[in-house]
Amino acid sequence: MLLPLGSRKRLDKLTVPADWNPDTIDMVLGSSPSSGDRNGPVKLAMCGIYGGRWYTNPFSLCAVPSNLSGKIWRGKKEYETARTEPWALMLNPEISFSGAPFFVSTCFAYDSSELLPPFLPGIRSEDSLWAWMLRALYPESPICHLPRAIEHDRSIKRPFTGSDFAGIVPGTTDIVLSLLGFIRNGIPGTPDAAGVLCALGTGLSRFAGEPVKRRREILSELYLASLGIRIGAFRQRHEESRGKPRFWAEDLELHLRLLQNEAREARPWLPREFRNSEGEKVGEESFREYLSHCGELLCAWPELWQRAADLNLSEDFLS
Repeated sequence: MLLPLGSRKRLDKLTVPADWNPDTIDMVLGSSPSSGDRNGPVKLAMCGIYGGRWYTNPFSLCAVPSNLSGKIWRGKKEYETARTEPWALMLNPEISFSGAPFFVSTCFAYDSSELLPPFLPGIRSEDSLWAWMLRALYPESPICHLPRAIEHDRSIKRPFTGSDFAGIVPGTTDIVLSLLGFIRNGIPGTPDAAGVLCALGTGLSRFAGEPVKRRREILSELYLASLGIRIGAFRQRHEESRGKPRFWAEDLELHLRLLQNEAREARPWLPREFRNSEGEKVGEESFREYLSHCGELLCAWPELWQRAADLNLSEDFLS
């Protein structure tokens, strides 16, 4: 559940202080869920977060379910606060196990007894990308979401401004996730975790070696497909809301127009982090090199992981 709230008072009404030791978060690791379509064991557990503008997407309000949109903001003034400088709450009301890769690395625990993927450097939302790779390596192991939220300082993020709502630019994580999903669908058989990671890395390296025109075609097709899914979901949300509350519905309409405009003018070969003053050609080549290096990293990672594990074992033995 993600709720951008308009006041601390509203946040306090939805949560209660917890007498809880975060060190106990790892107790769920290795367990198997008693229900759901994944049978474990759990390799990753995470808490929620509240307080600050911790997410980077100014259109998060549009993701609020239509049946809650009229309940969490008491009037337009509170809504405007939630829009620009929210009291954000992301929390599962009860413990749950999910096959989806949604993940925020604020307070989490992971089982490192087996190979885990690396965090790819230099991009936003790299924790989401890491969780996706973890789920690809261990498809039967769900992510455990705990009914606890960690406070985040609101003062370290500037409020959203009008320019933040003026357009949509895809981030590197969004593009790489689509590309890795495309590569994963082409992996034959059911290789082990190291095999999956190497196959993903090989796919990235091969993609980086394709001609410019081919790379653009692939990324455009993948990105347009993801935009189509988002447009369909937001249209349904707008229909369900019946235009109420009006201020929220108007922003939802704006978001739909921006998504449609992005579908016409998208340049997914040039994600946000690679758009700079040096021009599109330089940025696109930098992104290509980034993908190539990430591919090399994923291919080398199983050996690096094993060497680190052997070194740890030798140090434990010597001590």
